[in-house]
Amino acid sequence: MIINLKKNRDTLIKILIQFIFIFPVIFFLNAGSLTDTYWKVAQSVILTVVFIAGLSRPQLKKNIFLLGLYLIIIMVILYVFGLVDSADLAGSSGVGIITMNLLTYLPELINLGYIKKI
Repeated sequence: MIINLKKNRDTLIKILIQFIFIFPVIFFLNAGSLTDTYWKVAQSVILTVVFIAGLSRPQLKKNIFLLGLYLIIIMVILYVFGLVDSADLAGSSGVGIITMNLLTYLPELINLGYIKKI
């Protein structure tokens, strides 16, 4: 029981450290220096969580991809009905989630030798 708690604590600390290092990069790439909308900050947090989940839990990659795909489908439906602002939120989130999901495959491709190490 105590060993399991220590393992969970170590995993939580590792995830928090990853979040601290990855969030500023994703925030800068997503929002740049524009923080006038709260959605860009929230979207950066969501994309960081998706990226860390894809790295730490590979079995979630399919579900993460499907979530991004559903958001893109919702974007098309919202755009047809004239809700352009909502369509923009759903579409940018969907594309961002799919992009973060694809980036989680880079370590595997490097290990298999498809991409040479820099």
